[in-house]
Amino acid sequence: MQMPPAGVVMSRSAPDGTIENELRIEQASITFKSTRYTRWSDIWGQAEKYYAALIGHYLDSGATLVSISINFVDKFVWNGSAKDFSPNLLLSKDSEFVAKHIFSLEDLWHIHTGAFIKSDAQTKRLMNINIDCLDEMVGLNSRRSISITTVLTDMFNQNGFEPLSLAQDSGEVMNFISAHMGALHAFDKEILGKTLVESMAKQIALIN
Repeated sequence: MQMPPAGVVMSRSAPDGTIENELRIEQASITFKSTRYTRWSDIWGQAEKYYAALIGHYLDSGATLVSISINFVDKFVWNGSAKDFSPNLLLSKDSEFVAKHIFSLEDLWHIHTGAFIKSDAQTKRLMNINIDCLDEMVGLNSRRSISITTVLTDMFNQNGFEPLSLAQDSGEVMNFISAHMGALHAFDKEILGKTLVESMAKQIALIN
């Protein structure tokens, strides 16, 4: 595609200057970002329109689908004194994604875990989970927060996996992308549900 080497970026900002939505169109990728999450159906419904309008141009230039990725940042803010903060109020001690030693720490910490998963015969899935306990400044005050960043990437035509055979048809490719995005979103919810304590998972409607 003929475009500037750095690609094209279009964004919409809130009155305070923070970027609410951003569409990044580059030679090898399309990225949609939103910091105003409401519901998955709303966010993907908006992003899907952009992808559907653009994907045909990539296919016409001979591009093929290599990977589909989704990135979620779930942030939880502690209201209160840092000395009263404890990660076990949010994170499950039984979670396979949480290092057990952090529950005895009094200062800040970081957890990173990742793995390759065989999602299906054609899909090699990379799972990355980063959990950060941070102190951040808001004006003149400091507040403690925990951010859970989940990056999930489905990769195709990988060694040891069946080749992906898609027609160079924008409708077929978009249906494939939509199905994988839905599956990645569901997997992210599953991970988050296993990471949080039951009371918090219920509070944000991950479980009944």
